[in-house]
Amino acid sequence: MSDTGGGRRRGRELAMKLLYQTAVGGQHLDEAVKTFEEFASARPEAREFALALARGVADHRAEIDGVITAHLKDWTLERLGAIDAALLRVATFELLHLEDIPAKVTLDEAIGLSRQFSAGESGGFLNGVLDAVARSRAAHKLPNR
Repeated sequence: MSDTGGGRRRGRELAMKLLYQTAVGGQHLDEAVKTFEEFASARPEAREFALALARGVADHRAEIDGVITAHLKDWTLERLGAIDAALLRVATFELLHLEDIPAKVTLDEAIGLSRQFSAGESGGFLNGVLDAVARSRAAHKLPNR
């Protein structure tokens, strides 16, 4: 999966929005894709990456939620806002299953999206959780220190 002109960045945003729509609206992923106008108007590479992420999260949801839960301190996934939960799930899927994406890129993208779509302190919270996930489950994707 190459990133031509921000296709991955846009794909992450679309995946987060699709997962948000399924969580809040109760739609199945395939139905959300059909009714999401912003998805339909996106460039093909962004749609392709978004679907890969959203389907990956759906297919590995139990594993992803378990990994996230293990790294939440004094929180549960149920207490998180739907946007933060969707961002954590997308980024955790990337960390666990997409070997061609460095952990730093995954974390930076998730934090950037949280700044755009979530509450002010969410970026720091997501960074802490995702950094812990990366160190425990994807250390090989972190730069040598």
